[in-house]
Amino acid sequence: MKTILSSFLLAIFALTSVNASGQTPAATPATPVSLVGEVTAMDAANKTISVKGKEGDVSVQLNERTIYLQVKPGATDLNGATTITMDGIGVGDGVLAQGRMSEDKKSMMGRRVVVMTKSDIAQKRELERADWQKRGIVGRITALNLEAKEISLVIRAPGGERPITIAASDKVKFRRYAPDSVKFSDAKTSAFAELKVGDQVRALGDRSADGMRFIPEEVVSGSFRMVGGAITAVNPATNEITINNLQTSQPLTVVVNKDSVMRRIPPEMATMLAQRRAQAGAAG
Repeated sequence: MKTILSSFLLAIFALTSVNASGQTPAATPATPVSLVGEVTAMDAANKTISVKGKEGDVSVQLNERTIYLQVKPGATDLNGATTITMDGIGVGDGVLAQGRMSEDKKSMMGRRVVVMTKSDIAQKRELERADWQKRGIVGRITALNLEAKEISLVIRAPGGERPITIAASDKVKFRRYAPDSVKFSDAKTSAFAELKVGDQVRALGDRSADGMRFIPEEVVSGSFRMVGGAITAVNPATNEITINNLQTSQPLTVVVNKDSVMRRIPPEMATMLAQRRAQAGAAG
């Protein structure tokens, strides 16, 4: 399922009486379940839609009794939902389909489909991105006060780095970057207790008048490493690159996935890295 849905379909789950953890593994074929995902194909003639969910593609069979509702991202109830038809669903839309799942979890008899259109989701994401740019800060954790729930950061500012204290409360939404992704939209639900000194943090909220304190609405954290070294092996089958880590002079395996951005470094940077490697070897 595309990560574009993760922030905007969560509200729907609270509106339904069906377990909203995705394709409920404990359910039997006779138990209605929920499927959240993105529409990847439409077949109006056969009244089916293909939905890519957490566990793979599912064919949702629709009929004249299926209820279709459209909601806006961020909706907290279904009072403002609009009744639509199958024609109102398009490829790329986010959906929450409810119905009876087959034993192999490849098909579902849909009794209700709640839709968020692709354009509405894109618009919501753009508004949130603008809000983060306007009211967000980025920094590195230097200290944690567990009792006061305060996070000490250093952030970049004109003239260099400066400290700022994040005063977290029980209402703050914590998220943490997924172990296998550096994408902001893939961040998972987290808690203050998972924060560590040295973590990189992005926070959304408001600064105090003097700029020394920050009252957050959301905090996203993660631990990242920046390493360099000469490539010693490439395994296309497993998407793995082995390098000789310049910092440790030990082999390090880098796993590449579909979201990885790969660029070739300029010759002068390659020369600089080679010189550093030679110096490290001489020192050892």
